[in-house]
Amino acid sequence: MKKSKNYGSLWARIAGMVFLLILVCFACLDIAPTSYTFSFDFRKLPNCIPFIFLYVLLQFWLFPSHISKRRAGQFFLISILTTIAISLLWTFVLVPLFHTHQDSNSKILFVHWLSCFVICFVVLGFFITINLPHLTVAIEADRQKIESEKSKAELELLKYQLNPHFLMNTLNNIHALIEIDKSAAQQSVIMLSKLMRFMYNENSQERIDIQKDMDAMKTYFDLMRLRFIDTVDIRFNVPSPMPNVKIPPCIFVNLAENAFKHGVSYHDKSFVYFDLTIDAHWVCGTIRNSLASQNTHVKSTGFGLDALMNRLEYLYQNRYEYDVQITDNEYIVELKIPVE
Repeated sequence: MKKSKNYGSLWARIAGMVFLLILVCFACLDIAPTSYTFSFDFRKLPNCIPFIFLYVLLQFWLFPSHISKRRAGQFFLISILTTIAISLLWTFVLVPLFHTHQDSNSKILFVHWLSCFVICFVVLGFFITINLPHLTVAIEADRQKIESEKSKAELELLKYQLNPHFLMNTLNNIHALIEIDKSAAQQSVIMLSKLMRFMYNENSQERIDIQKDMDAMKTYFDLMRLRFIDTVDIRFNVPSPMPNVKIPPCIFVNLAENAFKHGVSYHDKSFVYFDLTIDAHWVCGTIRNSLASQNTHVKSTGFGLDALMNRLEYLYQNRYEYDVQITDNEYIVELKIPVE
């Protein structure tokens, strides 16, 4: 890719030099009005200084300095202003300074300036035209880079959206546990500390070992066991030994949160099951929870789930599967992500 860009720039420079040569020859051309013969009067060569200077300025300063910083708009504006400035400086300052005998009639000076400006503007237009493919590629590459950086920033934001959401729910659980069993509450604080340490250290990474992620997931389930003791059937099943697979951190925690929030009953038998299966192509996590009738009034903001879906969409686009099934007495969520 780099070679092709250099190749394009080389040909643009060659074309520019040829164009300047033709323009110089045209400016020095002297045609006899009667015999229609022509010759070159190289005494007119100083008249070529403005547009040669403009082209050199465009090629070696204005274009590289502005395009490299993604300032295409500034490049066009400054190029036009530079073209006007060079033509004015040449016509009204430099020429009268070195050619004191030249007629200083305002109309003649205006005609000289206009002709100089038109030629400089033609040089500017030609320069932009021959560099337009290179300019388009550079702008598109920069646009993609900006989009990529924006997506990464959004992903980081989604990660930190998940953490406060998780922390708020877990602290509510510990608060409820303090009144029931202080010893269990103390153990919960230790487990929460371990879990938050994991999130602080690992959640900044895009992929981590699945063993680390499942260890954190197990800590979360242990927290829930301490809270509900024997009132809820809680099961956590993962392969052992765990294969060497990397996944996004905390990708399944949000599903478990929703299951405990909406699937636990204090009056009826309830359960939350998590099963993880891994094959050569997929990591599949399944959360099953009972439908708790007394929790039907609990309003879900969908905040954590929306963040999870946005995160999945960024990481996998359409390469993941998310399926929800509802029966008379259970709610089943299955999330499949590709093995990478």
